[in-house]
Amino acid sequence: MPDHVITNRNTGHALEVIGSYLESFAAHQAACGYASRTVQSQRQLLGHFNEWLMRRRCDIHQLNDALVDTFLKGRQRRGRLHRGHATTVHQFLAHLRAHGVIGSPGRRQALLRRLWNVDGVVAIDDRDLREAYREAAAMWE
Repeated sequence: MPDHVITNRNTGHALEVIGSYLESFAAHQAACGYASRTVQSQRQLLGHFNEWLMRRRCDIHQLNDALVDTFLKGRQRRGRLHRGHATTVHQFLAHLRAHGVIGSPGRRQALLRRLWNVDGVVAIDDRDLREAYREAAAMWE
């Protein structure tokens, strides 16, 4: 198995949550000038994040800032949060957003505002509603 595939330490099986996106993130970090040792360290951290997501049965499309913060707080409680870890995981989340893998929180709020007016009544403009549903489907595929 190639060394760039994230595997479960106990079983050796490839993990599926973030593994396919890790290479593009690592390549981006290297292109931004990060040292190879730093990129390797970031991959290791994201491997732990991947295992954490697998234990919680989370899908890539469920990733958001709150979930990342929960992961980071858990590492901090166990004394495993080091300088740069929070930045790395948040950069990975931004990388996923930039590539359209997950939606941004601002997009979701805008979508909800378009579906509901201030009084909580569903929008009645069919064209606007169809467009909002298309955006929602693309966001949560």
